[in-house]
Amino acid sequence: MIEEIKDEESSFLTSLGFPGTNQPRAIVGPDSRVNPHRKQIVVKCDVGFGNTVVLRGNGQGMDNWNQSLPLRNVGPDTWVFDLPENCSDFDYKVLVQREGQQNVIWEEGPNHRMSSAAQKKEVIAPSFPHIGVTAKIQKQIVVKYDVGFGNTVVLRGNGRGMDTWNKSLPLRNVGPDTWVFDLPEDCSDFDYKVLVQREGQQNAIWEEGPNHRMSDKSQKEIFPTFL
Repeated sequence: MIEEIKDEESSFLTSLGFPGTNQPRAIVGPDSRVNPHRKQIVVKCDVGFGNTVVLRGNGQGMDNWNQSLPLRNVGPDTWVFDLPENCSDFDYKVLVQREGQQNVIWEEGPNHRMSSAAQKKEVIAPSFPHIGVTAKIQKQIVVKYDVGFGNTVVLRGNGRGMDTWNKSLPLRNVGPDTWVFDLPEDCSDFDYKVLVQREGQQNAIWEEGPNHRMSDKSQKEIFPTFL
């Protein structure tokens, strides 16, 4: 009897243009517009209470070094800039905006470069010696890829500290899909690729796509593709 009433109720609602109770309903979950792998610039720098971090740059989506783009503060020394879709292939620098002051303080050193072919996340530690900020973090390559149980991730490269693509450098596993390579001091300005070393096999599997480049960035986070 109860089932008959439910069926009659469903038919009545359907006749009025409403979805019946027997029809599948949409699953409510995280906003599909949020991309967890969105390109970001992450700045590691403690600029002091009340001060903020901004970017200025030159290139696509930038304003010829004139416009300050604010970063959002996600921790005591961490600031994040989510790249709009129209921002690619540009040079940039990090600046500190002091509370109550109009003039910004530019970081020391050469410009940074964001390209359309860059990894998803750039992590940098700028220096502002004239205001006592000389942050420095370990240079790392972070690979996000689940290689399966028993398999490992390695790097091969060409350049300073590398061995002309012949030597596999192991990464340490810090999570189900996260592998980290801490760069020695003698490793800089080199090209590299990510490989998967299958358990019990000698031949490694090379990732698809162009080489990656490690230059002045403190950290690179990449998402390799293997066919």
